[in-house]
Formats: sequence, structure tokens, C-alpha cells
Amino acid sequence: MIELRRKTIVLDGVRISYLETESSAPALILLHGFASGSYIWKKFPEKILGNFRVLIPDLPGHGSSGLPEQEPTLEYHARLIEQFRLAAGINQFMGVGHSMGSAILASYSFTFPGKLNGLVLESPPDGSGSLPLLWRLVAVNGIGDFLMNFYPPTRGLLKRRLNSGVNHPGLFTEEMVNDAWNAFSKGNLKKWIPRALRVSGLKVAWEKIPMQCKIVYGNQDRLMNPAFLNRLREILPFSEFHAFDNCRHVPHLEYPERFAGLLVGM
Repeated sequence: MIELRRKTIVLDGVRISYLETESSAPALILLHGFASGSYIWKKFPEKILGNFRVLIPDLPGHGSSGLPEQEPTLEYHARLIEQFRLAAGINQFMGVGHSMGSAILASYSFTFPGKLNGLVLESPPDGSGSLPLLWRLVAVNGIGDFLMNFYPPTRGLLKRRLNSGVNHPGLFTEEMVNDAWNAFSKGNLKKWIPRALRVSGLKVAWEKIPMQCKIVYGNQDRLMNPAFLNRLREILPFSEFHAFDNCRHVPHLEYPERFAGLLVGM
């Protein structure tokens, strides 16, 4: 059985926790979304782990990773991924990003051209609309830090919140829920979220992506704006769009085998 091992590395003074499979196969870096963590990829199919050297970092402020002094802009995250690539001894890699992770990889693709040999954008964020009221409050300096002291109030509520992003309750295992709960209760996530909301609007220059990519999304994802998808189709005319039926925000978790099939053929 192929094992994902937990490792740590220090990049630019920040401790980065990540999962990795020991392999000489081509590299695959998986990036999680906002307020998530490497745990979101833990149920990925065994065949993917066998076809790639898989690396799954907890982005700064998430999971078990440290809290940096730098502002959490997309440019900062792109530079961090480049440092991660160099530290891992990787020449080129396939990048798969979920939600915020896809925005980071999109920015990385044109900031460090030639380093990606494949790009999959899963449930990419629009970034052009306004934040929900709760997140706007959290973004207010001082208020957000106070509110985050009380969120999430219970592990059970966090579990329900996680499962609201998928059509099939129970996909988030107890191990995954524990990882998410620990990130909030013991990690840096509560400190990171207000800073991230104040700085980064995830306004990505999608039209600068210098390569063909695959865009994957769920047809029932309430966060996906049809107008945004139409815009992506116009500015990325040579890319592939894969819509998953009966699926919300996390296609790779709801249909892991089908999602994995999109990567093996790249």
C-alpha cells in the first residue's frame, strides 16, 4: 500500500507541513482551498499515488503550517510554491488546485512559466463579486479577530459545514473532520483567515494562463457563477471544461475515480 507521509520544511522562515509519497515518478502537487487543508485530498485514489510523486502542502496559516509575516496575496503564494518546488528538487510538475488553490496555481503558471507540465483548476473562484456578510465582518480589522475566537463553536457544527459543500453527506471521514477541527482549535487558521480576507480578493488574471488546462466543477456548486464560467470559456478557448453532475464544490471528493482519470491521461 502506498503511503502519504507527513513531512515539514522551512520556507522563507515559515514552517510548511506537507504530505508526500516516496517515488521517482513525475511530480504532482495538490493545493487545497481557503480555510481547508491537505486533508481534503486524503481519499484520493491509490492509482494516482502510484502514477505520481504526490506532494500536498498545508498552505501558510492552514493545517499544521506556520503563520508568515508576509501578506497573503496570490503573488506571495505563487512565490512560496516556487520555493517549495526548488526545495523538493522538482524540475516540472503537474499542478492541481481546488478553489483558492486553483487561483494560486493560475497565478503561478504565468509568474513562473515553464514549470508546470499540466494544470487542473477545480472549482476556480470568481473573485469579482462581494463577500457574504459574515466574511465581510471577519475582514474588518479587529472585529474579525474577535469573531474567529468563537468559530467554529463545536466539532459537530464544523462537520456539518464541511458536508454542506458536497452532495453526499459522510464523505468527510472522522479523520478528515479531526484534521479540520485541529486546524481551527490548535493551528493558525483563526489568525490567518481575517488577514487573508483583508488582503486577497482572489482576482486572478485568468487570461494570462500560458497553457491549456482542465477546468473541473460541479453542476450544483452554489459558489460557481455561470457568467464566470462563460468568461473562462471565452478567455481559455483551448482548455477543457468538465462538469460533474450531482456534484457541488469538491468534485475530487465526490467522484474521486472520475477526477483521477482526468489526471492520468495528461
